[in-house]
This record gives sequence, C-alpha cells and structure tokens, in this order.
Amino acid sequence: MKILVLNSGSSSLKFSYFDTQDQTNNLDGMVDRIGLEKSRLIVRLKKGDTSKELGSVNHSQALRAVVALLTDRNQGVVRNQLRASSRIQISPRSTTP
Repeated sequence: MKILVLNSGSSSLKFSYFDTQDQTNNLDGMVDRIGLEKSRLIVRLKKGDTSKELGSVNHSQALRAVVALLTDRNQGVVRNQLRASSRIQISPRSTTP
C-alpha cells in the first residue's frame, strides 16, 4: 500500500510518503515560505536531505512541485501518475470546540 499524507499550513506544505511494500521509497519533506520570496522544496531521505529553490509559489504551485517530485521519471517513487491520482482519499481536518 502506498500512502501520501499532506499537511497544509499558511506558509508551508508538509508531506510524507509511505510504501508498505518497499520502505526504501519512504520519504518526507516540505515546501516552506509559501507566498514569500525564496520558497523551497526540502526532501528528507535516508541518504540525506536535499532542497530546491522554487522562487515565490502559492499553495497550488507547491502541491504541483511535490507531485512532480514524487512522479519524476528518473528519481520519483510513484511510477504511474494516473494510477496515483485516481485513488485520492481526503480526510477533513478535525475541529475541536
């Protein structure tokens, strides 16, 4: 099973990807400084962290950057983008009084 968890805040988009059949594919990271100059994509892998400057991005562009990373032909961990996008399950944020 493959699981993508997203947590969007006012200026960041955090993500974790879990592959229960191949744990070497597991990764997490974030896009920080959303809506500000010098937004960047940070990825944490077992072999070390990597980052990429994105310029100034909004939340939609940040999500596209994460999907592009996960589905990259050479380095992505999701091999079939169509299949990945066809099974999206959204859990609403819980609210507490």
